Amino acid sequence: MTRWARAVQDDIETAAADPDQSHHQAVAESQAAVWEAEAEVEAAERAAAQYSTFRPPPGGDDVVTRLGDLARLREAGVLSADEFEVAKAKLLSR
Repeated sequence: MTRWARAVQDDIETAAADPDQSHHQAVAESQAAVWEAEAEVEAAERAAAQYSTFRPPPGGDDVVTRLGDLARLREAGVLSADEFEVAKAKLLSR
């Protein structure tokens, strides 16, 4: 668990212990969701950056081949759906 996740979990537990603090709990849970989403975006961007420098072997430099490679990585569980979409967008924007 990351430092941020631990801090948010502590806030949630503290807020849950006091019934009058339900709004604080909601805020803490929302912040936790935002931090989790930001971490997922960062991971997807790192994965996309990794594949943006990918150079296929000679003769396989067409977009269709590269999209197929990305799709196989997604199907194999190497890329999440979000990572696949980011890498695909980079590939198609060239």
